[in-house]
Amino acid sequence: MLIREADPDRDAADAVAVYAPFVTDSVTSFEEQVPSEAEFRRRMSIHRRTHAYLVAEDDGHVIGFSYAGSFRERRAYQWTCETSIYIAPTHHRRGLGRLLYGTLFDLLAQRGYRTLMACITVPNPASISLHEACGFTLVGSFPYNGFKAGEWREVAWLTRQIGDSDSEPPRLIGPPARLPQPITVP
Repeated sequence: MLIREADPDRDAADAVAVYAPFVTDSVTSFEEQVPSEAEFRRRMSIHRRTHAYLVAEDDGHVIGFSYAGSFRERRAYQWTCETSIYIAPTHHRRGLGRLLYGTLFDLLAQRGYRTLMACITVPNPASISLHEACGFTLVGSFPYNGFKAGEWREVAWLTRQIGDSDSEPPRLIGPPARLPQPITVP
């Protein structure tokens, strides 16, 4: 198994396959239709350019991915980003989420980001546990925040610091940090 940077042309189809059940069979994602492969390529390209986008690959196929993007558009938020992670159900509870997130957080810290945010539809004890194991803390929840599958849904927001919040932030966020090579996972 490898953790590596996403390649939009190579990985979009597999990533859509991982993501689709979270759209169609659960309320984890608030998307109502599975994005096309072309849309996933577009999203991957944007996140790779501005933040980071990683995939976990096993036997030549993407089995999970994590990425970060902008939290809010105003300049004062530039050191904060929102993270997401999706792992194929066949690979849950193997430590893959921690590895993907740990690698992602290292890249984001190298770039100058200081704060990570994660938004989770609740109840979702597995995702909350993963995020807490990765250093996130719950900061609040919003009831009636989205309507999916015939019901109002609540979301929880969690946060994690990855940089020194006591010092002056970097003037500008640096160019995307890159993995020097894929990480082999035993």
